[in-house]
Order: sequence, then C-alpha cells, then structure tokens
Amino acid sequence: MGIFLLVVGLEIALSEIAVAGTVVKETKAQKVERLKLEKNPWAAWEEVRQFAREGRESVLPEWAGTYFKWWGIYTQGDGVGVTGGKGGEGKASDYFMMRIGLPNGLLTSHQLHGIADLTAKYARGVADITTRQNIQLHWLTIEALPEVVDALTAIGLSPKGACGDVVRNVTGCPLAGLDGHEVLDASPLAVEIAEKLTANPEFYNLPRKFKISVTGCPSWCSYPEINDVGVAGCRRSRIWRCG
Repeated sequence: MGIFLLVVGLEIALSEIAVAGTVVKETKAQKVERLKLEKNPWAAWEEVRQFAREGRESVLPEWAGTYFKWWGIYTQGDGVGVTGGKGGEGKASDYFMMRIGLPNGLLTSHQLHGIADLTAKYARGVADITTRQNIQLHWLTIEALPEVVDALTAIGLSPKGACGDVVRNVTGCPLAGLDGHEVLDASPLAVEIAEKLTANPEFYNLPRKFKISVTGCPSWCSYPEINDVGVAGCRRSRIWRCG
C-alpha cells in the first residue's frame, strides 16, 4: 500500500508540473522517482556495454546520476566534497566507483584473489572495505565496468543491489561461526536472506534503501538496532536475554 500511494502521489506531482502552462522545475527527488518508474536498471545493463564501446562522453545523465547506483556504481568525485564542493558535492570526474556486496562479509579465498586481480588491473591497486561489509573499487573507467562485472559474475559475486533504493547488503557478525561466545552462527540466515532479496527485481523500486542485519553475536557488533530490520539471537532461561 505504501509503494502504491507513493506511485500515485508521484504521478499527481508530475501532472502538476505543467498545470496551466506553468513550467515548474522538478526537484532532485522527483526526478529520481520518475526515472525509477521508467526503467529497472538491472534489466538494462546492455546500455552500459554500449557506453563502454562509445566512451565516457556517451554516458547519459540519468545513468550517471541515478541508474548506475542499482549496479553498485557511483561517479568518482574529485575529493572536494562538503569541504569545498557546490551544494555539498564535489565535481564528478571521468571515473567510477563500484561497490561489491558480501552477505555477512563472507567470501572465499578464490573470490578474494579475483577481487585482488581486478583491483590491481583496474583500480590503481587499492580497495576499500566498508562498514557494511562491502568492498569498493575506485578509479574505474567506463570501458572497465562491463569487464569488472563479468569477472565478478564468473567468481560468484556481483555489485547489483549494493547501492540504490533497494535491499542493500545483508550484514552480520564478522566472527560468525568462530566466536565461542556467540548465541548461534547466524551467517547462513544472512546469506539466505540476501539470496532471496538482494537484486530481486520485485524490489528494485523501493521508496528508499532498505538495510538488514542478522547476527548471533552477543555484543551486537553489527548494530542490528540501527537497521531497517535487525535480527539477533537470544537465549531463553526464565526471561529472554539477547546478546
């Protein structure tokens, strides 16, 4: 019902833009909602392959500003940002950042070697580990984007759903299955939720990003309480004790 009301409200707002011949400029938020209604970016990756063939200048503004996020991609800023940028933003460069989601922060040694190879080849040898258990590659060219996505797919990884108004990477305790004091190893549940919800086309157009954390950690190191959905293991004696 909430999404239905949002869509109806957006349609009404857009219809008012040209009322009585008066041109009213779209807000940034209105533009994003309009673009989300027009296209599911996960079904339009061939457009990015075309950009890669034609070069950076061919990238459409709606992709640079909105659609790329559904593929875990942002335009790479100039580093100025809030300290000297305009409107709290720095100037976009010709490069891109790609975020790779890792449910519960899990990956195999083979996958880690694959990311290392991509980092060395395309990202100036540096990768970031984020607070939500993603890995970010910076300084990617438009020509590199399809090659990086194809290489990630080949090792069972993907940037899909790491950004945008979608279900984001499902986080959990990084010591799941290893911590002798944990209530339970919740990582299999975190992975299962990610497999069902991350990059699920049924949920490509959420009102906002949606974050989930699943943990059996006694210290709640993944901060489940600050997520949209936080699931934590509890012990039952006479009363429930979580953590």
